Amino acid sequence: MEILVARLEATAEQISGCLDSIESCLARIESKIGCAPGSMVVRMDEAFSAIDRKASWVIGLLVAGILLRLMLQY
Repeated sequence: MEILVARLEATAEQISGCLDSIESCLARIESKIGCAPGSMVVRMDEAFSAIDRKASWVIGLLVAGILLRLMLQY
């Protein structure tokens, strides 16, 4: 159980790192383009919401896998 929780935490940290990397890349692109901040924020919100949906699926599947393993053990 502890190993599975550790793996879940490691996965969450990796996702967080990826999101931070994407955010910094988008900030650099915005500074290079010099576009209106409002339009870039809308695009970033759309991109982050898509990433959040995918991350939610991944986390949900991990939790379901952990629960399934626990149920099959007993």
